This record gives sequence, C-alpha cells and structure tokens, in this order.
Amino acid sequence: MTIGTWRGVICAAGFAAAGMAAVFFACGGGDGAEAPCGAANPCPAGEFCSVTGTCMGNGRCLADGDCDMGMMCGKSRTCVPATDRCGRVVQVPPELLFVVDRSCSMQPAIGSTTKWAAAVGAVMGVVNKYAGMLYFGLILFPDKVKPNCSQDVVAVTPGASGGDDIRTLLTAALDTNSEYYPSGPCVTNIDTAMAAAANVFADAGKGRDTFALLLTDGVQSDSCGGAAQDVVTEGTIATLYAHGTPTFVVGFNAQADRAELDRFAAAGGVPSTDPTDAYYPAQDDATLLAVLDGIAQRTLTCDFPLTGDPPCAGDIYVFFGSAGGYAAVGESTSDGWSHDAAGRKLVFNGPACDKVRSGAITGVYVVYGLDCGAQCPAAAD
Repeated sequence: MTIGTWRGVICAAGFAAAGMAAVFFACGGGDGAEAPCGAANPCPAGEFCSVTGTCMGNGRCLADGDCDMGMMCGKSRTCVPATDRCGRVVQVPPELLFVVDRSCSMQPAIGSTTKWAAAVGAVMGVVNKYAGMLYFGLILFPDKVKPNCSQDVVAVTPGASGGDDIRTLLTAALDTNSEYYPSGPCVTNIDTAMAAAANVFADAGKGRDTFALLLTDGVQSDSCGGAAQDVVTEGTIATLYAHGTPTFVVGFNAQADRAELDRFAAAGGVPSTDPTDAYYPAQDDATLLAVLDGIAQRTLTCDFPLTGDPPCAGDIYVFFGSAGGYAAVGESTSDGWSHDAAGRKLVFNGPACDKVRSGAITGVYVVYGLDCGAQCPAAAD
C-alpha cells in the first residue's frame, strides 16, 4: 500500500471507532484556492500535486498523504509529527530545580571560603556550564516569610531565563546584607522546602523531564518538627518520584544526618552509586562542584521511556524538533535511535545523543502505532 493510499484509508475511516479525538485536515481536497492537478495537468514550479488532486505550495500540505510516514497535516497546513494521535513528545531541555539550604549553619568557613560561598559557586558553576542544555530553577530555604518553618517563596521558577535569574540572585546573595544571605531565620525546614518543590512540578502535563536537587548541610530543626517531619519529607520526595520527578540528595560538609539523607535519596529514585551512602556527600567546595556537575550530566539523558510496547513491530518514527522545524531521525546504533524493548525505551546514540544534550533541539517526538489503524494507542502517553 502506498503512503497516499494508506493515508486515504485513514481519511475515509477516521479514528472515531476508537474514540480518538483526531482532526483530519482537507482530507477531501483543498479550500478552493488551489488548482486541480493530475498526470495531464502538472503543478507549476514551487508547487506539488497533493493526494487530494489539487496543487499545493512546496513545504505545505492538504492531507496526511502529503506528509512523510509518522507525520500528519497540521492546522497550519504543514506536516507535523503525529504524536497527537499516537506516541509521545518530550520537550527539551529538561528542568533542574535546586533546593538549597540557606540556614545559618551555612555561614562558617570551610577551607579558604564559607559553606555558603561554596554552595553559591557550585550552583553557578553548573548553571554556567549547562546554559541552554537545562532549564534551571531555585528554592532557597528557609525564606523570610513568617512563620519561620513555612516555605512560601520560590526564588526562581524553572524556565528559559532561569539560569540568568539564578546568576543575578546568587551573585547578590554573597553580600551579607542580601535577603538571601544565610543570616536567618536560623531554622532548617527541609519538609516545607520539598513541599514547595512539589508544587513547582505539580503541572504534570508540561511534557518536559523534571528533576529536583536537595542540597543541605543540616537536619530538620527541632523547632520545625524535628525528626518527626523526616517521614513527611520522605513521603513528599517519594510522591515527586512517582509523578516523574526524581530528587538528587546532596549532603554538604558531613553535618547532616546520614541515615536521614539516605532515606531521602532512596525515596528520590536516583541514589548515588557509592556502596556506603545513598545520598551524594560533598566535603568542600571542589567536591561539591564535582558532585553537582555529575548530577547535571545525569539529567541530560539520551534514554526516552515509552509507557508500553509499540503495537506494531517496527512501526516507530522519531523526529527532532527545533526552531527550523522537524527532522526525521533514523534507527541506528551509531547515529540515531535504537529500541530497547526490554527497558521499554528509546536510546539515542552517537551524534544523535549529542544533539539531545546540546540544547540545539526543542523536543523529541516519538510516533508509534499508526500502522495499526484503530488499535493505535493514542491515550498511552
């Protein structure tokens, strides 16, 4: 069956029987402005003969049959990946939200600097290195809003301008007169800080990979509920992970409760590979920067999970989105994607993986199930 015939069957039958909300544009022809065409009536230069039998400008479409496999004719009469019908789309770059302890215990010196300056330097080092590759956000706890153990302020919401906003804020926060300098309140409210992080990621439909990074040098303050609130924090982190946001847990300068942080790290779903500690320990400014850099690398994944097995063997189409449009990505273990059926994921390899990590693309579009017709699992993702 040719592409045009295959698309024609879709246009004729639709997906109504499967209860799918699909819109088919110009399946029966043009809007009256295009000239009829055929073998005896070719289109002029710069146009092509649509499967509807009318001329259309190059780069545009009137029906799905005018598009490559895995694509559909969109509302603007351009071909777009058919993820609205089958498959999934993941926006890139991913988001990384720093949740950083600014309690009074961050003031003391460590080596040639202070713990606060080391934390600021490490966060800014990662923000500078991975600009364009990650969207950054920042919560500094505790905030200045009463009561002391609550957390009402998200300093920087993750987004395209997050890196610039963090650089501006943290540069100012090195000044002892800054509201963000760790001069009080002198409490450590990890529970409400992570609850604020959960609120940031409450929009589960944003289609972007999200991560939290908790950095603390202490334990939950007794005045903020003490150890009893650790269970609350652990539950919040576990819920974040269950909803698709892993949490990396970093303990700075060995002041924090190791057992507590290990439980947080296990709940976060991305523990360290150290055989002793599940959390990521950092003793000084150099090791802290190395730890944060390694975590940032882990967020730049080239693995994209599928919620199930594609229903048609071999029926997978992959596209990279960018400011210039969409580009098909071929199946290849050297430069393209491969399907890990056991892991239910696609893995990008070689230069294709480099593009995912570079910030040069805005989305990964995975389309599958189209050849199954009414069996297409449109609601799977």
